[in-house]
Amino acid sequence: MKNDIRLNSKHHNTKRMEFFLNGVQEQLIEVTYDWRSLQLADRIEDGYKFTSLHDHPVTITALLCNSYQDGNEIARVNAFPLLPNAKWSINGDLLYIVESTDKEKVSDILSFFAGKE
Repeated sequence: MKNDIRLNSKHHNTKRMEFFLNGVQEQLIEVTYDWRSLQLADRIEDGYKFTSLHDHPVTITALLCNSYQDGNEIARVNAFPLLPNAKWSINGDLLYIVESTDKEKVSDILSFFAGKE
């Protein structure tokens, strides 16, 4: 694995999110992210953002939500479906947004996150 990410969270699915992030085939570094400014932030337990340092970097936003329904609503009210060069998905109560100008890279990471339990 390229990463050894450890999230400082008490969310019950923290280890699962770490597994997903550590499985990304590019080295990720954490960047500052104010998830508390999102609409419905009271339904989010923790939030993190990571980026890679490649020519076509990927940015991954990881939100540890209270439930699947909350994650879905958070994505809708914050207009995640309208973000350019980004796609989002939910795996249980884990919401993640993957952004890059490399559409294949976005699809590959989303497939990895969706296919692993």
